[in-house]
Amino acid sequence: MTENAEDKNRAAEERSQDTKRFVRQVRSATRRKYTPEEKIHIVLQGFRREVTVNELCRREGIKPANFYSWTKEFMEAGKQRLSRDTTRDATR
Repeated sequence: MTENAEDKNRAAEERSQDTKRFVRQVRSATRRKYTPEEKIHIVLQGFRREVTVNELCRREGIKPANFYSWTKEFMEAGKQRLSRDTTRDATR
C-alpha cells in the first residue's frame, strides 16, 4: 500500500472515531433521567394493562427492557417491605 493510501485510511479511521464519539456524547446528553415516582407511575400503568407494554413504552419513550427492569425492582422492593412488616409483627 502506498503512503498516500495509508494516510487516507488513517484519516478515514480518525473521522470514524470522531463520529462515534460525537454520537455517544449526543446520546448521553439527551438521555432522560426518570425519578422514582415517575418509574412507579409507569410500572403501575403497565399493571393496569389498559394498553400493551410496547405501546406504554413507546408513549413514555423508554425501552421495554427498562420497563421490565423497573417492574422487577418494584416487586423486589415490595417483597422486602412485606418481609420486614411480617418480622416486625411477629416480635410484637
